[in-house]
Amino acid sequence: MPSGMCWFTTQPNNKKHNDFISDIYNPAIHRIFIDIADFPLKPVKQSWPLYVENVINNLPDGLRYWENDERQNHVFNGTPGEGSTKDMLIMCKNTGAIPLLCLGHAEERTSWLSRNPVNHLEYLENFCRQLAFYLRFKMGFLQAHIEVFNEPQKSMPDVSHYIKVYKAMAKGFKQFKNFKVHIGSNDIEIDINQYLIPIIKDKPVLADYYATHVLWPRQHNQGYIAKVNELLKGSGLTQSVTEFSPNGNWGKFGIDNDWGAFNELVNNGIEIYCLLFGIRRDFFGDVFDEIRVFTREPRPQIGLMSGDWLPVGFAYNKYIALKNFNRKYYNKKLPLEWETIMLEKYYYRLKATFNRDPNKVGVKFIQSCLGLVTDGDFGLKTDGAVKAYQISKGLNNFGDKDLGIVGPLTFTALIADFPRLYDEMNYRVQIGEW
Repeated sequence: MPSGMCWFTTQPNNKKHNDFISDIYNPAIHRIFIDIADFPLKPVKQSWPLYVENVINNLPDGLRYWENDERQNHVFNGTPGEGSTKDMLIMCKNTGAIPLLCLGHAEERTSWLSRNPVNHLEYLENFCRQLAFYLRFKMGFLQAHIEVFNEPQKSMPDVSHYIKVYKAMAKGFKQFKNFKVHIGSNDIEIDINQYLIPIIKDKPVLADYYATHVLWPRQHNQGYIAKVNELLKGSGLTQSVTEFSPNGNWGKFGIDNDWGAFNELVNNGIEIYCLLFGIRRDFFGDVFDEIRVFTREPRPQIGLMSGDWLPVGFAYNKYIALKNFNRKYYNKKLPLEWETIMLEKYYYRLKATFNRDPNKVGVKFIQSCLGLVTDGDFGLKTDGAVKAYQISKGLNNFGDKDLGIVGPLTFTALIADFPRLYDEMNYRVQIGEW
């Protein structure tokens, strides 16, 4: 099962960063913040595929609100390699990590509801649906996870509202068998009565994991992890610890199987955990001394280049202990179950169905995506181009097994790959050109 990290920004093509992640977390799950409060409102005439692509490409990862001393003056300017959400996804691809996108850490900014459309539940469902398509078809992830807010009890104390939010987001995101949803995500000792019990009573439960945070001394060795496991029995949910810190308790660094606070994870059968990298040192102090962070800006006065390690924390014995712990207990990938496609309803709502469309809009869209003459004739050239595209995307191994047949999976892949052409298709339909 995968171990992972959170609150951790890398330069996606920096070999030192990728080697570190691959060495210490293999396989890995990487928790990436996307702050919904930062989302630009979706333009009315912009398609969902293009809107989501723009958000991923241009939104800084949420760490800009959790900066350490090194990054306080850093201004994100959209340059590749500077910490966009897209950069974090590229890092996952480079290291074989599963992305866990935490959509919203509203304890930092509570204005997101007022900035979203009135029908914000529909907005969140649509965003998560297209995010799933983007991750699967644009980025090529066969596994991906989302987490519905970080510590939502601070901004959504009404758990009935949170349940509506998580169900909308889960309904949108769970388009594929291996796309999973984590909910809860509160400090473990205050979560059980306020969030967990009402959630598991509200049937059907649409998520896969119930996320907890185990960080502080008051949360360790109190039986909380075991209690959550007990309460989750029969609910269909598995506990994940998406924020974990040993809080200085490393035991004997694995000697005599004494891993300190990490023993709680093993003893309670935790399938997924993400180690907290303490980057807000002014708030957390040095208790999270399992830090290893990178410098963004060159510091020639102390001999550091951009992307080098900062000389803080993370002693060598901790590095070796963590690597050994992960390889002993968390060295198995999550099972990649055969993908189940759930796009048919979405597909048949689209205007561009093929045989039923006298104007052949769908065929013209396919041809424009594949660089062909848009004559609406699904002939030999179009057939050959479609087959080549399906093979290149691996679609013949999943839902659209009959090459040359454009089913919902292939059509959605085309939308994800060519969002601007999808917008153009809709525009041409509106003006009567197609």
